[in-house]
Amino acid sequence: MKVRGTASKEQRKLIEKLVNLLPPEYSKLKYTVDIYEDKERLIKERINKPDMASENYEDILNGVCGITLDQNRLVKLFHFNLYEGEPKNEKERVRLEVTKAFIFFHEIRHVWQHCNGLYQDGKSTLDPLSQEYKDDPAEKDANKFAAEMVNKHLREVKKIFKIHPDFPIEMNLKW
Repeated sequence: MKVRGTASKEQRKLIEKLVNLLPPEYSKLKYTVDIYEDKERLIKERINKPDMASENYEDILNGVCGITLDQNRLVKLFHFNLYEGEPKNEKERVRLEVTKAFIFFHEIRHVWQHCNGLYQDGKSTLDPLSQEYKDDPAEKDANKFAAEMVNKHLREVKKIFKIHPDFPIEMNLKW
């Protein structure tokens, strides 16, 4: 698994460290993780060299934080949708970093699902607030996997994102 994108070298290294937490059958998947730190890159891509349907771009511009493009063997993470400006305090920073890990694990589970022929019928929406999305078996499975990975590797996730080991994580990571 490769990591690329306009994100800083430090951000790419953080994702690479998350890759190392994955079970071997995941880390060996031949996909690229592409990190988008700003909306402008996505807008330019949409105009100049789109690789997704127009509605996918709309969903992302309206807040979707990750998408898996199996035909391109690509996972796109849209970190710019996670925050506006810098976190105001340590609690916000921690929530942001743990959410990055959760979204990464969630999207990687979709890769694994595809490679193993699971949930191939596809969904019609990317809107994580819609009931259709929440009820989708592939999404439930990806959310469960992501929560399990963050909970199982919480100490390592904290270390990767430079979170004090005793800092409480206030996220509902049960699915």
